[in-house]
Amino acid sequence: MAPLPPLAADEPCRLMSLRKLNLIDTPLEERFERITRLIRRIMSVKIAAVSLVEADRQFFKSIQGLQVTETPRDVAFCAYTILADDLLVVPDARKDPRFADNPLVTGEPGIVFYAGCPLHAPDGFRVGSLCVIDSTPRQLTEQEGQTLRDLAQMIESELAGAKSHPAQSTLVQDTTVDQRRDLVDPVTRLWNREAILGLAREVIDTDRLETGCGLIVLSVNGVDPVNDERSQPAGEQALVTAARRILQGAGETDLVGRVGNNEFLVIVTHCDSPAEAKETARRVLTRMTESDVDADSPKLSVGVGIRFVESGSVEPIEEHVNAARAATAEGRSDERPDSSWAAA
Repeated sequence: MAPLPPLAADEPCRLMSLRKLNLIDTPLEERFERITRLIRRIMSVKIAAVSLVEADRQFFKSIQGLQVTETPRDVAFCAYTILADDLLVVPDARKDPRFADNPLVTGEPGIVFYAGCPLHAPDGFRVGSLCVIDSTPRQLTEQEGQTLRDLAQMIESELAGAKSHPAQSTLVQDTTVDQRRDLVDPVTRLWNREAILGLAREVIDTDRLETGCGLIVLSVNGVDPVNDERSQPAGEQALVTAARRILQGAGETDLVGRVGNNEFLVIVTHCDSPAEAKETARRVLTRMTESDVDADSPKLSVGVGIRFVESGSVEPIEEHVNAARAATAEGRSDERPDSSWAAA
């Protein structure tokens, strides 16, 4: 039986540092997603992740190639990485006494190769890692190692400078980890309906809204037939793909959530005109309908409805969202044959 990962000598302080970041059990964010996409592509690995190591688990702030949110800490390779001054490289976990009988090695996802770079909070404590994983043995080249370090430093810059909209920052700071878990959709890892509508109310609040904002409702068509024909997980994967592509198209401070079975809401913040909301919708739609989807991903169509909310609006948020939702059903055909959109 392999030994459990040891704790850091400064573990209590390390955990305090991690928790001050207010990232545990928060939704996916594009600023981390783009880095895991990039390193997975550069290094041609099966999995890439940003892992944050809590007291009893590792939480994946971003993970590409595996549909999980967390694992127990006692099986986490990253629990060893946070003890390292530099990279932790495991060329073949099956031959490493620390990991040979680890269930993540002997079972799914079948980890063989692992390389991780520790991530430091602004106060210097190691709070997690940027890691890459593959199912075949390999060595890490000097160039790959430097790439891992460079991208880890980019993540550390993100940890030091929050870029979330103030409404989202306030929501995260005012909720506990358990409360946040209840506000995140478990399938897409975006804000759920309750959370995203609450955020929309905050953004539209007349005391806060300096310009205007755009509300974009995206209806992913065809998920129910996919579920019928290819099983429930296939439909869920389609929604996961849609969610990640919405994040890619939305702006850094825009807010994204799932408001229905097949519906998503994007709040375009700091929006001066309907044209700006429309441009964001076009950018999101372009991402969602790109052709470079994995072969196993089903082909879906997307309906888009846009509602521009002017400063000083006192209408209930539900009315604005319903107006945008109605526009998705009335949308005219765009130049892209698998989409439709209209402004409310």
